[in-house]
Amino acid sequence: MPRKVNPPPRGIWKQVARVQRLGLSGGMAGKGGPWLAVGIGAWGLQRLRSMAVKEDEILLREPLAPGETMTIRHQTTTRAEAAAEQKRLQREGKQLQQQAKAAEKAAKEARRRLSRAEKRQRAAQEAQAEAKASRRTRRRRS
Repeated sequence: MPRKVNPPPRGIWKQVARVQRLGLSGGMAGKGGPWLAVGIGAWGLQRLRSMAVKEDEILLREPLAPGETMTIRHQTTTRAEAAAEQKRLQREGKQLQQQAKAAEKAAKEARRRLSRAEKRQRAAQEAQAEAKASRRTRRRRS
């Protein structure tokens, strides 16, 4: 894996790096324990900063030959838009379920209201259609 290249520190962190360098070199050279403590403290600050900074994630690493191009696109829908779309689809699904339930209830009520003669006639029609379908399947099999 390639080694991570850190950019040179800027602003206050440039000063912290200098204090770290002077403190560690002075403490190791025998100028005293306080210098070593300052150097270690500055080193700790830099480590905390490096742990807190989010690193960019490398998704693709590929060499490009001369004349080749690479197109980088990003998703145009935001998380909020995707969540709103999902909620809308859920609402539509619930509405469709309610409509199907209402239609089923209406069909059941319509069947209940039929007279006995109409029920016999409907049962006969269904039996006739079923017999016709079974004859078709027998003809196809033979």
